[in-house]
Amino acid sequence: MKGGSVVDKRVAFDFALQFSNGGGLQGQGFRLDIEGDTISDDELAAYIIRDLRLLMVGQVDILNKQIIEEQHKRTSKPENASLARPNTQIPGVVVRAVGIEHRAIEWTNFAAIDVSGRAVLVNTGWDRHWRTDRYFEDHPFLTEAAAAYLRDRGAALVGIDSLNIDDTTDPTRPVHSILLAAGIPIVEHLTNLSALPIDGFTFTAAPPKIVAMGTFPVRAHAILNTANVG
Repeated sequence: MKGGSVVDKRVAFDFALQFSNGGGLQGQGFRLDIEGDTISDDELAAYIIRDLRLLMVGQVDILNKQIIEEQHKRTSKPENASLARPNTQIPGVVVRAVGIEHRAIEWTNFAAIDVSGRAVLVNTGWDRHWRTDRYFEDHPFLTEAAAAYLRDRGAALVGIDSLNIDDTTDPTRPVHSILLAAGIPIVEHLTNLSALPIDGFTFTAAPPKIVAMGTFPVRAHAILNTANVG
């Protein structure tokens, strides 16, 4: 409060953004409404990606950040509530990560998409190597930060069309640890994700009736919503 009225805070900053499939974007003198007196660089990066609807984002550097007193310019939006899970089917969304320059898929690739309550399926295109020796070498994977982001944003399930959602050279398996500890199932070795639309489908991964196993086969399939069927 100042002089009996609420003092709004905004953040002024520059940014430099790199896309994971090459190229980049820069911005100078951006201003954004914030709640409270501070905001982290990662939170700012997520705002940029969501507001500009950017896909396949790699690294985002926040530069010259300053908190200033200035009246807010937009109305606040409530957080999206988690979507209901009808039976064993979950609303799905595909995240395209085909042609990225690095094996590691960062959290920035998910920041433009509403993942809450959804099966998040990561399309890397690695299934093209299925039944070859190449499939087991240098496959794409999610980073620990990506797993934490999906957990915190309320993803219901995470799938990928490669050998493993973790880097198999890292014995700590951070993505498995983070997602499974939060009760978020993981589905690996998916195929044909490129045939799916970005959204407008439900996803099912029905396991056999077995117990006391950590890894087991499932029958994974997607059903397109009626509006997406030609």
